[in-house]
Amino acid sequence: MRFIHRYTPLFILLFIFSLALPVIALQETNGSDIPGRIAYVGDDFNIHVFDAATEETVDLTDNASSTVRYQWPTWSKDGRLAYFCCDLEFATDFNTSAYISSDAVSPGRLVFDAVGESVIYAAWAPASCDDATCRELAMLVNSVQTGGLNLTMVRDTREDAQVDIVAMGSPFYYSWSPDASQLAFHRNNRRLSIYSGALGDVDESLDQRTSGAFQAPHWSPVDHRILLGLPGDGPRRTNLVILEEGDVTILAENLVGSLSFSWSPDGQYVAYRVLDDNGYGPLLVVDSTTGGIISQTVLRDIVAFFWSPDSSKLAYVTPAIAGGDSASNPSAQHQYVQYTPGEFQPIQSDFALSWNVLDIESDLSTTFEPFLPTPGLIYMILYFDQFAQSHNIWSPDSQYIVYPELMLEDSMVSLVQIRNVLDVTALPIAIGHGGFAVWSYGE
Repeated sequence: MRFIHRYTPLFILLFIFSLALPVIALQETNGSDIPGRIAYVGDDFNIHVFDAATEETVDLTDNASSTVRYQWPTWSKDGRLAYFCCDLEFATDFNTSAYISSDAVSPGRLVFDAVGESVIYAAWAPASCDDATCRELAMLVNSVQTGGLNLTMVRDTREDAQVDIVAMGSPFYYSWSPDASQLAFHRNNRRLSIYSGALGDVDESLDQRTSGAFQAPHWSPVDHRILLGLPGDGPRRTNLVILEEGDVTILAENLVGSLSFSWSPDGQYVAYRVLDDNGYGPLLVVDSTTGGIISQTVLRDIVAFFWSPDSSKLAYVTPAIAGGDSASNPSAQHQYVQYTPGEFQPIQSDFALSWNVLDIESDLSTTFEPFLPTPGLIYMILYFDQFAQSHNIWSPDSQYIVYPELMLEDSMVSLVQIRNVLDVTALPIAIGHGGFAVWSYGE
């Protein structure tokens, strides 16, 4: 991943257009039917955890301010929650810290502290270490002085936390193996390698060391297959491949443009998108063994996509004003959700987005009404192929998604919204004020 400046012209325009948004108050979730917990960064810049079943919110921090802003809540599979401080864009010093809460109820303990550095992304190991009380947290740490990225590993044991720098590069993308023993690296836009935790070193012996046009590698969630982009036949051409113990299987070849891809959680499917020179590309789902197309979206301007935990659906983001390059696909179906006047006022903004949900079995896509994303969500979308592996927007039962959006309520606020994707008549439910939100992996 790259370190980017938060205030861009896009964010300024988002602020301007947000002033035309409707007023929406916080609502009850009727949450006994909604599983899991949602961690979010509030408008007060503290870390909060909302229990969807009990509708109770726990404040993990209470000392945030305009200059002390917590970031990036990150769930582990066993219910630990990591979070970080502080956003250096607004901080008065260059101190950076990482905290881990063992239960997402009690405040986190300090496991990492540095000066002149900033944590821009983190991902928990999907399985425990050899020590049953341990689970490793891999953090991308930006050095303010050098501008480079370090992959810093925190080994979270019961007694203490061990911190080690295991690799460097810029940009830097990585993916955990399902048993947490290895990581796949993509560094400097060209270097592909494997890091072994047991050996503590980086294996550079991949036969294909030069990469194609993609960002994040993705290790299969269920076995030793790795999704990569390798150079195709000719300039600017990339092959989507599976690498397994040295053998290469091509799923799609000679793709022209920027490639993004993601495994389904059960390992049966691969979703991918290629952006052409105009920034357009449909979302395709293929069989991970044969490469045969399972589904393809009608819309061709896919911004980001996220698998549901049960592998039955894909939530994907498109510009709200779509259709300019939405070529028809006769094998696919599409429906747009419509509300009666007064229930929702469409956002007339070139920067609004829409959530869409593709049902893999029926091949039916549903487009929901427009919304204006927060800067935190924009950051996740920019690097979605990395965040989709570590930050879950779906409820554990694959029925709801969570996302933050900009709204007007006396003044501009950010609302954390829950949407029932199985009920097209249901309006989103606001559970709190915040700009970045992620769902836990379990109950």
